[in-house]
Amino acid sequence: MQSFQSNDHSQHQTREHHQAYEQQWYAQQQGYGPVGAASQQGPAPQQPYYVAIPYPYASPNSGPGAESKLLAGVSYLGFWLTGLVLLLFVRENTFVRFHALQSTLFFGAINIYYIVFAFLLHNHVPFLIGFPAGLVFVLINIVGVIGWFVGFIGALAGKQSKLPFVGDRAQRMAQNPMATVK
Repeated sequence: MQSFQSNDHSQHQTREHHQAYEQQWYAQQQGYGPVGAASQQGPAPQQPYYVAIPYPYASPNSGPGAESKLLAGVSYLGFWLTGLVLLLFVRENTFVRFHALQSTLFFGAINIYYIVFAFLLHNHVPFLIGFPAGLVFVLINIVGVIGWFVGFIGALAGKQSKLPFVGDRAQRMAQNPMATVK
């Protein structure tokens, strides 16, 4: 019986020691220093408390972070194909959606013009149609390169730089998720 009481007494002391240690640790974590030091110096000012929100739970309308800028830039690298892939897989971020839509619409239209003018040039259309078609083909290439640079640099800079003819439509579609392919 005596050994049981002494064992109970030692468990009680261990529990008290553990509770005192937890209180001291908690006070240090809150910025108050050791337990006895608070009365000598006064409480230390508390640091602001910030909580980092992990990626999957981040706000869908948050500003463009580094990952959003990178994904938006990637949407221009493979022209309309990477824009379409990002459009299908990144639905929450409106910044990435805007650039993916803009890339898909812009380079998709250029691709259609390529097919039309390549057909005109390949089938040996008369000179009066073929020569202007060749000039338009070169002009489309120049517009495509300029649009690529503007979109890519704007995406990496975190701006929603609108390309002509497709920028406004891409912005409307990015704001309304139901307007795109699901």
